[in-house]
Amino acid sequence: TLDISDNNQGGTLPTTIGLLRNVTNIDLSKNSFEGTLPSELGLLTNLDSLKLSDNNFNGTLPSELGLLSKLTVLELRKSNIRGSLPAELGQLDQ
Repeated sequence: TLDISDNNQGGTLPTTIGLLRNVTNIDLSKNSFEGTLPSELGLLTNLDSLKLSDNNFNGTLPSELGLLSKLTVLELRKSNIRGSLPAELGQLDQ
């Protein structure tokens, strides 16, 4: 688990987040992260929960999130992400 929620963190998410392949839960909510979400999030194939709410992201969700076959929780409220949900999210099993 990586939980840095409500911690006054900011900046952009690095592409190296994709190296955290054994992490099952990420909670980055209630911070000031900005920029686009890296497509490398799709490498986190053990991820069950991804919480990104209450941040200042921009752009759209990367289609690579559809590769997260174990994902059961995706929280995006007040994250400023725009656009449509990627069709690939419809391929998730759970």
